[in-house]
Amino acid sequence: MTSGEKRSVRDALWTASLRNIIVAGIIGAMIAGLSAALVLRGDASYQSAATLLIDQPRIVAAPGGEGVIAKLTLLRSKYVGLLQTGLIVSPVAEETGIPPGEIAGAVGAVTPPRSLLFQVTARSHSPSRAQEIAAGASEAIVDYVEQEQLDAEIPDDEQIILSVINEARPGGKVEPTVRRAISVAAAAAVLGMGLAYVAIQLATAPRRRV
Repeated sequence: MTSGEKRSVRDALWTASLRNIIVAGIIGAMIAGLSAALVLRGDASYQSAATLLIDQPRIVAAPGGEGVIAKLTLLRSKYVGLLQTGLIVSPVAEETGIPPGEIAGAVGAVTPPRSLLFQVTARSHSPSRAQEIAAGASEAIVDYVEQEQLDAEIPDDEQIILSVINEARPGGKVEPTVRRAISVAAAAAVLGMGLAYVAIQLATAPRRRV
């Protein structure tokens, strides 16, 4: 084979490879667009949150209050852990008429480090439903803490105070988001383009004669 023929073969292979890359890119872009559309057409999800403070004012303010703060942080974890149990879910279901299973699946919590604050959160497909669950759960956990201490006959000046400092508002949309759609689309584009290119290369590769 002459040098001119070899150059022609290389040019032909390069042209075919470039064409395959372009076709694979188009397929990848189509897959990306479809993926983004599917994400954005998904069911909307809204989240509402109420902010609570756990405190023991008289003891925290006394000398050596650092140990009390550590104790309150542990108690915060305890009460957060009760949010999805019947102790909290049942009274919220009674008050709101919302099924217990829906409440248990909706509620959650955010516990910032080095803080006595925490948020009772709720997600739902309705902004008002999310607010109703978050508000009900925050009130139920406050009531539970009060009743627990009454039953234990803890003196008033030694009681832990759990209070709602920011009430739940109508839920804000958290899903689907444009950012998530772009992220899914980008991943789908890369994967789709790669698979399409390999498939096209295999389909158009010259067959060896036996």
